Amino acid sequence: MQPPHIQWAGAPPSGTDPDASVLRSVNGLSGSTSGWLERTLVDAAQFGILALLAVLLVSCAVRVRRTQRGAPAAAAMGALLWAPLAAALALAVNIPIKGFVGRERPAASDLSGVAELLPSGGFSFVSDHATLAAALAVGIFVAHRGFGTVALLLALLQGLSRVYLGVHYPTDVVGGFALGAATTLLLGAPAIGRLGAAARRLSLVREAAPPVGEGSVGEGADTGERPVLPAQARATQDDLAA
Repeated sequence: MQPPHIQWAGAPPSGTDPDASVLRSVNGLSGSTSGWLERTLVDAAQFGILALLAVLLVSCAVRVRRTQRGAPAAAAMGALLWAPLAAALALAVNIPIKGFVGRERPAASDLSGVAELLPSGGFSFVSDHATLAAALAVGIFVAHRGFGTVALLLALLQGLSRVYLGVHYPTDVVGGFALGAATTLLLGAPAIGRLGAAARRLSLVREAAPPVGEGSVGEGADTGERPVLPAQARATQDDLAA
């Protein structure tokens, strides 16, 4: 039994709507790029940008391990552990969405003025690549604002590259961003807490340093003895001399 095919509003096969117009404009830039640049963009759009996001996530985890301690470090590490899990979950959720919506790829809908630079099969809405990139980027951003900003820019580049290749409509990418971000954020609160606790148990983060003087004899340390005042010390010396 074939799943119902619903034509998504705003992107009819005729391509006369703004969605198709933006696709034509972005995809039309491919006609002015050199061969080597186009091949680089194709490789990046397939797996290159996602690989960079994975490297960024690992680098962020190393940074958190080195520079943070205690509860903040556990929360950040929990977010980083949750990011790939959220990406996988969002990808699984997208499988029935694609089948239910049944939106054809631009090339399959015979959209005029669009060159498909990377042959792709399956349905178009929602973009898997945009979904994965958004889920990873948002998770990194929750953990670390600096790394996260770079990750969000990479996710945006991932989405634009899919439109540039002519394999997705812009709304496919927007839908992917929404699905990936929503999965990471809406389910993140309980997941990040549990994963952060697991990170502490596995010593993936460093515990907070004890306050100065706590647990050792030193300045401000409590040794359990009352301090000897100068007058008391002189009285003790006089008694010993007598």
